[in-house]
Amino acid sequence: MGLLNWLFAKPKFDRLPDRIFLSSEAMFADILSQCRQELNSHERVLVVAHFPERLNEVRRRLDDQRLVYEIIDRPVSAEYVTREISAGILTLVIAEVLLVNENEDKDESSTSPLSILVVEHHPTRRHDEAIERFAAAVSGKVQLTYFAALDEPLMARFNGAWVTETLLRLGMHADECIESASVSRSLAGAQRKVEATAISDAPATSSAEWFERNLPGR
Repeated sequence: MGLLNWLFAKPKFDRLPDRIFLSSEAMFADILSQCRQELNSHERVLVVAHFPERLNEVRRRLDDQRLVYEIIDRPVSAEYVTREISAGILTLVIAEVLLVNENEDKDESSTSPLSILVVEHHPTRRHDEAIERFAAAVSGKVQLTYFAALDEPLMARFNGAWVTETLLRLGMHADECIESASVSRSLAGAQRKVEATAISDAPATSSAEWFERNLPGR
C-alpha cells in the first residue's frame, strides 16, 4: 500500500480515544487496570512503549502486581502477532521492533481480538503513525489505545500546566482521564511541530532524553 493510499484509506483497526491523565501516577494505575481487564476477558494484549525507560517502568509495576507477561526484543511482524500472541499473557515490546510489510497479504482467518496499549506518545507523529500502520496490518479485530499524562515532556509543550490547572478548577479528580478527540488532534499537531523543528531523531532512553538530544534549548 502506497503512502497516499494509507493516508486516505479507512483504518483497518479501531483506534479508541486517547486516555489522558493529570499525572503519570494516575496514568500508570489506569494502564495496569486496563491490563487486568483484558486478561480477565481472555483478550490478547500487546503493550507498546517507544522508550526503554517507559517499558521498564511498566514491567516494574506489573511485577509488583504479579501480573504475567512476556517481552519480545526481536523484530516482530504483524503475521507473528496474528498467529503467535496468546490470550491470558501480556506481551511487551519496544515500538522500534514492530515490522510492517505493506505488501503482505493479511490472514483473515478467525483470531481472538487484540488490544494494543501504547503507553506513551512519541514526541514526533511519524513514530506513532508507524504503530498505527502495524495495527492495520494485524489480522482480525484490533483495538489501539494511547495513554498520556499532562506532566510528561510532550504534554508540557502542549501547555500541559495550564490544562491541568483549568481541569482541576473545573472539578476533575486526579484519577480521572480526558477522552477528547479535539485534545488528541491538538496533541498530534504538537507532535508535528516538534518533528518540524527537531535537529535530529537520535535514539534515547526516554521522552525527556529525546528532547534533550534532538531539540536542545527549544
